[in-house]
Amino acid sequence: MCATMPALEAVGVECVALTLGEARLSAPLDRNQNDKGTAFAGSLNGLGLLTGWLLTQRVAFEFSAETQCAVFDARTRFRQPVHGPLLARCKCSLTARTDVLLALEQAGRARWTLEIEVGSETLADAVRMTADYAIWTNKPGPHVP
Repeated sequence: MCATMPALEAVGVECVALTLGEARLSAPLDRNQNDKGTAFAGSLNGLGLLTGWLLTQRVAFEFSAETQCAVFDARTRFRQPVHGPLLARCKCSLTARTDVLLALEQAGRARWTLEIEVGSETLADAVRMTADYAIWTNKPGPHVP
């Protein structure tokens, strides 16, 4: 991931877990802190969006390695400052994953909404996000007339 997105290396993003139903990323506080010694809001927001994107891309790749995805809307609620290493987590249900794959098969595109939590080891949901992702493919298949 960092090889194709060099900015991620600069902020120290690491993949903690990536399964069919969950993505978890981390980043060190020292590379992502503000003038108050807490996590920079932009880093928290970016890590959360990236976690949702990673899970979306993981599900999209189940359909085809040529499938693309992008976030198109997001809402972020900063509830508490983060004082330690940043952790972000995003999960999806089996039903949501199945619906995305079915939409890709039928129409070559899909959308879904993910709930994302960003925080630290002691406060996992200091930031709560809801993000909408679009998934599409240009690959010829049964969905193309």
